[in-house]
Amino acid sequence: DWIETCLLVRNDNHLGLNTLNEMARELIDTSEHQVALAVRSMDRRSDVLADSYPFRITEDYLQVDTGAQEFPYTSLLTMTATSPFNQLVDLSHAEFEASAIQFEKITEEAIRSLLGPGSKALRFGYPNELGRPSGFQEAMVWLADQLEVKLGDRFRPPERKDGGVDVIGWKPFPDNKSGMPVLFVQCTLQRDFTDKAADIELRHWSGWIKLQTPPTTVLAIPGHVAGHEKWEAI
Repeated sequence: DWIETCLLVRNDNHLGLNTLNEMARELIDTSEHQVALAVRSMDRRSDVLADSYPFRITEDYLQVDTGAQEFPYTSLLTMTATSPFNQLVDLSHAEFEASAIQFEKITEEAIRSLLGPGSKALRFGYPNELGRPSGFQEAMVWLADQLEVKLGDRFRPPERKDGGVDVIGWKPFPDNKSGMPVLFVQCTLQRDFTDKAADIELRHWSGWIKLQTPPTTVLAIPGHVAGHEKWEAI
């Protein structure tokens, strides 16, 4: 992440490996061996992401795409709580909220892609560009209409904002039968995200809208989950 951030903030769009080793040694006291491991990780990311990865790795230098600022990967890199960018830049409340909304929009696209052709997804957080009402009761009526399901009978507290759900994805069956798969997604940019996985309380949602099969809850973060123990905790 540090190497990628360095490439993004440089005046030119490439960085020789010798220069990179010198920078790593002087700025963050990192050995050439550690740099080589990091470059290898970038190479793996390139293999997985292909054209969606804004960095190019060669034997002699690293290069960043001139349009890197437009790549979703770049946005996710800067949003990750543990990234060098976030450690150096103190975002205002308004800037953080804007980043959170942008992450929800990226997640919406990712969920739609995950579910495949014929799937639908929307950002349930307010405000949004789809016309979701601000009040929670009215928002649930709006959501039920989007999902083409019936409202539940449980009381919908007006003070609720989104019920812990930021993005919703679903895939209707071609013949419109009930029981379609539904994903309820909680998005977070927080450094400590383990407890966020419990923000969605399905027992409440089951009384707010009538879904024939329980939705699957999803936790979305801009980075990756490092370590087996944290993964199991989530």
